[in-house]
Amino acid sequence: MNSIVPSAVALGTLLPAAVFAESPIPISECEFGQSYGPTVWYEDHRDIGAGYVMYEMRGDDGRGGHVYVASCFSGSTLTVDYTGYDAQDVEAFVLAAAASPERVTLSDLREHFSSLGLWTNLNMQDLEHCPCAAFYPEAKGEKGNWQLRYGHP
Repeated sequence: MNSIVPSAVALGTLLPAAVFAESPIPISECEFGQSYGPTVWYEDHRDIGAGYVMYEMRGDDGRGGHVYVASCFSGSTLTVDYTGYDAQDVEAFVLAAAASPERVTLSDLREHFSSLGLWTNLNMQDLEHCPCAAFYPEAKGEKGNWQLRYGHP
């Protein structure tokens, strides 16, 4: 496995302050498998603070998967394909960035992972992510309700 976590991480928070809210759905509703060919599992949903969530989609065929990092307020979503890497390394890097005192954007994270040769995509979602509905229900705004759909919950 290739390593993503550098020896010294100097990254920053995604936003300056976290928002806390009552969860209208249990996060366990976001943990499930879907089958379209191989079964894929959506798991490890985390509130990484300041209105951001992270979760993993992995296949049961062992060929890799994706880590999603999303802004619940804007709908901006970074997808990182970790094939050839360990998902925990991707997640550890994102968590280090979120915990750092310096500001790091989703574009910064995309640039970092792309520079390592990982496929990335940064786009705007018009439906809320399931963990956003659980951790940040007040962030929904004009986005449609989360629903099970191809790609991610």
